[in-house]
Amino acid sequence: MGETMANILGRPVTWAMAAVFAGAQMAALSLAPPAAHADAFAKGAFVEGGVGGGFSSFDDLEFQNPVGEAFTTNATNGSKIVLTDKEESDESISAKFGAGYRFGNALLRASYSYLGDQTASGFANFASGNFRQDLEVQAHSALIEAAYSQPVSGKIFVEGSVGVGFAFLDAEGKQGENLNDDNFFPDETNVNFAVNAGAGVGYRLTDKASLLLFGDYTYLGEASTDITDGTESTTGGGINAGEQLSADIAVWRVMLSLRYQF
Repeated sequence: MGETMANILGRPVTWAMAAVFAGAQMAALSLAPPAAHADAFAKGAFVEGGVGGGFSSFDDLEFQNPVGEAFTTNATNGSKIVLTDKEESDESISAKFGAGYRFGNALLRASYSYLGDQTASGFANFASGNFRQDLEVQAHSALIEAAYSQPVSGKIFVEGSVGVGFAFLDAEGKQGENLNDDNFFPDETNVNFAVNAGAGVGYRLTDKASLLLFGDYTYLGEASTDITDGTESTTGGGINAGEQLSADIAVWRVMLSLRYQF
């Protein structure tokens, strides 16, 4: 399931997180005093790559079960069962690769990011047991980003960026693994619009190479499994037709990156 740009931009959390990063970037750039010996940036093409850690935040984890909603002791909302004891955050490694062109202090780049394998879970109780529902998402993004670098002192600079593009979310799910059941939700690939904002500090190792430590936030949209047809169990368990897991997902990251300019 994809989301429209209007839906993404209409979400308060998207604007709130973007505002936090934008404010941090503006503050960093405005407070950084241009030193007399700060090195200027030359124009030219560059490549970069980095690794780090990501922290995911899931929102609105939902369990659609039009058959089972009549038999659960959980609260329900139409055909959806309201899950209890939710775990809506996770951690994972992350990587980013990009290429672009620097126009002096400003730069433009295209980037690809692996945003990790993230899991959210919650419980739905029935007469036969309290079944955990696990939504597992592997997240990727492809973005176009604009950034601005401000020299601070000598070889040190601060940098802020914003980006827009697409998120690719491979979602699958498990049901009842805590009770040794082997029910599963079919895989689904979700393609959504994505927005990103980040800020960090860099050090110019040489005239061509720079090391950057930065943090960023990426809103990835909704990740949902495919809808079950009632046969998704290797042990003949009791999964119903019409079941589905879904949630909105965003990822915060801290990354160490190396940039090389030609």
